[in-house]
Amino acid sequence: MIIFGHVRIYVRIYLICLHTFQYKDLLKGGTWLRLHERKKWYIHHTIQHILVPLLYSLYMIGLRFDDILSLITFKYAGTISINPLTREQWTMLLFGKVVWITMRIIIPLYIMPWHTMVWLTLLSDFVTSVLFMIAIAPSHCNENTIYAPEADANNSISRDWAELQVESSFDYCPESMFWTIMSGGSNNQVSHHLFPGIASTNLPKIVPILRETCKEFGVQYHCLASPLAAAYGHISQLHWLGSGPKKL
Repeated sequence: MIIFGHVRIYVRIYLICLHTFQYKDLLKGGTWLRLHERKKWYIHHTIQHILVPLLYSLYMIGLRFDDILSLITFKYAGTISINPLTREQWTMLLFGKVVWITMRIIIPLYIMPWHTMVWLTLLSDFVTSVLFMIAIAPSHCNENTIYAPEADANNSISRDWAELQVESSFDYCPESMFWTIMSGGSNNQVSHHLFPGIASTNLPKIVPILRETCKEFGVQYHCLASPLAAAYGHISQLHWLGSGPKKL
């Protein structure tokens, strides 16, 4: 993540917090996309399945500033409050920014005109964003997604955490090492949500155990046949969510 200019905050927020409280961010995030059936519907959501490539292509650009804005300006990452960082964590964060600026701006300016550097950086961000979102988005939002129930007066939900992680995530070709490497482990999203600290290359080993455990306890395990099926299901779900408010 240092190469992307986005470091320590990733471990603190995306790896830990959002895998625990993910459904809250789907409800209270921005208005560009409607990723949850209880999220407020706007007219532009009717074409969100068409605009997805454009919106996803901007992901890495926003990522450059996301951690700084979350830490300094908002003190929140989505709906998750952030504790103050230690000196070592601030050092790692700033070091990552310096490395990124050096690699992507300062060094290129020595060997090419500034406008070429800008266009190449934007092109790199565009390609990286699209590939990243193609790999990860279908694993979180797909056909037959099971959403968390509404929280009660005590801000609690009547579902087991691990059970909800399994039923609200999707795998595709989970035992394929090829797709594990190509997707960065996103094809094993269910195992990743349950065990976010395990290296992605070890996740395929967990799948047989996960599948048998889900069968034993009657938990629905979503496993799609291919990356193409996962992408199609994601677009279909976006189209369904964008077609109008759903009566629950």
